[in-house]
Amino acid sequence: MCHIGQCNTAMKKVLQSTVYLIPLLFLFLLCSHNSVPEIDPTRITTPGYIGTKDEFINDSIKQADFGNWKLIRHINYYYAEKYSGEITPLDYIMFVNIAGFETEKFGIATGPDDDSRFTKDGGKTWIKAKGGEVFCRFGLDIVNGNVVWNNGNGGLKYTLNGGRSWNTASAIQCLPYIAFYSTDIGWIATSFNVLSTIDRGKTFQQISLPANDMRIAAISLRTQSEGYLLDSKGTLYRTDDFGKTWTSSSIGLTEGEMLFSGTHIRAAVRFTDTQKGRIVFVKQDASICTLTTIDGGVTWERNEISVLKNRNEYFQVYLSRNAEILTLTGNFQDRNESFVLKYKE
Repeated sequence: MCHIGQCNTAMKKVLQSTVYLIPLLFLFLLCSHNSVPEIDPTRITTPGYIGTKDEFINDSIKQADFGNWKLIRHINYYYAEKYSGEITPLDYIMFVNIAGFETEKFGIATGPDDDSRFTKDGGKTWIKAKGGEVFCRFGLDIVNGNVVWNNGNGGLKYTLNGGRSWNTASAIQCLPYIAFYSTDIGWIATSFNVLSTIDRGKTFQQISLPANDMRIAAISLRTQSEGYLLDSKGTLYRTDDFGKTWTSSSIGLTEGEMLFSGTHIRAAVRFTDTQKGRIVFVKQDASICTLTTIDGGVTWERNEISVLKNRNEYFQVYLSRNAEILTLTGNFQDRNESFVLKYKE
């Protein structure tokens, strides 16, 4: 998997392994750039679990009970139905760090192979963006069908056309937590540091954290002034003035539970108004926990998606702005899959 500070080294090692990918290169040259060849997983040198196409198609997970969520689509990026745009011969299989669906049809997948792709048909077809580089991407926030932000090695990037092309807003890199309210106003963060911008990343200001010992697990902006920080101990911090002052409440973690804080996004928080909100996080066994509030975080209703327990080493989490579409992306070296779920009221 890609980690901050290791991405460039990882890519160099991949380049050095070209000799082992000659069969894949030959297969690629026989195929159209817009078609997906049948993949023999035994000939792929990428470490981790890689299932066969038949195993993916007949995966019993499609009939499993996801609790309060309905499975919309199960995606395996090795077996997408169509790619539009060149996939480099070396990495012609699409690897993904994190994906997010804002609707049932529109989604962004970003990772180490060629930066970013988008889909408008629920993941059947993935279209390559212009302006991508071979860098690891970690954070993602979809503002609407046109405006999307992501970050990782290579800097902070945004698109204004739904992922068709990307622009570099800032050389600041590897701040995986991203929360943007609009094209210009947003936050980016590490586990210990939050920066704000109101000019599309031209300048940044430091935001004072509400607690000295906190480790950030998720961030979110609902309006240009109202935002949320969720820390690893299960404390939810809320601001009404873009981070100048904060109030706090507990999300009620059970004894011994902690949220992951680091390079990969394993938790998400969204509020649709001041009272209604939802938090999703990955537990240590890779099962998924959902918390829902209708009273501004005073109380939380807890549900779990236990069917995914031990399915992957971990999942990356993306929750749509209306808190109804959940994308869970497996570690790109372990199954390379996403589950796209819709919340059932």
